Amino acid sequence: MRDAHLDIIEQARENKQYLCGRCRYVLDGVPIDEQRAIVCPECGYAMSFVVSVRLVGDNPEHDQRVRQSLGRTERIIIRSSVLFIVLVFIAVVYIVMF
Repeated sequence: MRDAHLDIIEQARENKQYLCGRCRYVLDGVPIDEQRAIVCPECGYAMSFVVSVRLVGDNPEHDQRVRQSLGRTERIIIRSSVLFIVLVFIAVVYIVMF
């Protein structure tokens, strides 16, 4: 069974030209070893491919609304802060009046 990471690396190599990190030699057609590494045939510099996958939502409008909405903790903090400010205001008014 073929490694899925190698398939992803091969697809990436088809879409982009990779160069050696040391001598800038074009690495098209250079084979990848079992550890997903590639060795520059020009200077011998070894490099590894790192495969990462990112999950992206299908509905950007929903994601925007969720990011803009406040969670339970944020709502509690805001309500507590408003209550504290109101109590301080009442205390200041009480002290000034008497």
